[in-house]
Amino acid sequence: MENYVIPDLMDLDLMHLAKGNRYFCLANFYVKDEKYRAFFLNLKKYHPEAFITLDCGSAEKDTVTMTEYIDVTAELMPNEVLALDILFDKKATLDSFYEFIRKLDNHPKRLLNKVNIFACPQGSNKEEYLECYETMVRHPLVKTIGLSKIAVPKAFLNKTGDEGIKEARHICINELTKLNLLLKPIHFLGMGDPTEFEYYKTLNNPLLRSTDSCYTVLAGKNNILFDEGNFTRIKTTNDFYHQKLSNKERERAIRNIEWFKKHL
Repeated sequence: MENYVIPDLMDLDLMHLAKGNRYFCLANFYVKDEKYRAFFLNLKKYHPEAFITLDCGSAEKDTVTMTEYIDVTAELMPNEVLALDILFDKKATLDSFYEFIRKLDNHPKRLLNKVNIFACPQGSNKEEYLECYETMVRHPLVKTIGLSKIAVPKAFLNKTGDEGIKEARHICINELTKLNLLLKPIHFLGMGDPTEFEYYKTLNNPLLRSTDSCYTVLAGKNNILFDEGNFTRIKTTNDFYHQKLSNKERERAIRNIEWFKKHL
């Protein structure tokens, strides 16, 4: 499995340490932060081999409008873009998904033919979630499915607030396997317990593609070291993105990144 590193806005170079040459771009920062935008535009220009995933920033509770999001897509031209989803709401998510596809298709750049679609199922319970998942995974334009660290615990364990991420996604993957619905590459959005991914490694399924998280860096900032067996969960706040790492914090973040890559 490959990974994306999501650092604070002052340590963007840590993204280069990701496994698989993957970069996760948050549209909310792309719109608001000139240096962040320049980082990704330069990446696209000078490193065309880099794989860029564009996300709307809903997990950071700082999402952009659909119009802004499509404008970012048209300028950056990422490899894939997450369709806008609405937490825990199957109908609203599917409505948004279809609207997003229509707008990409109607864009002057004909974006639907140039950018892959990444879909993130939602639902208020397991049944709704699986219905939404199946609709998305069988849609011909969807290339990747994202399993949210927020939506999956709510649907499968009725857990919120960063609880049950590892356990719920294990249940979800087992359920999808049983239903023969692991049909397209899976990306795990965010992280709870870093040991979650050791289980997927044992499954040896190439469709379990990748994961993104700021937690390797956030943990390092809080003196949490994975190679010492410390996996204490610290909640991510938006303050994290606006505080540059000290030299010691940076060293710990790099240790966590390297440990995590070895366990994917």
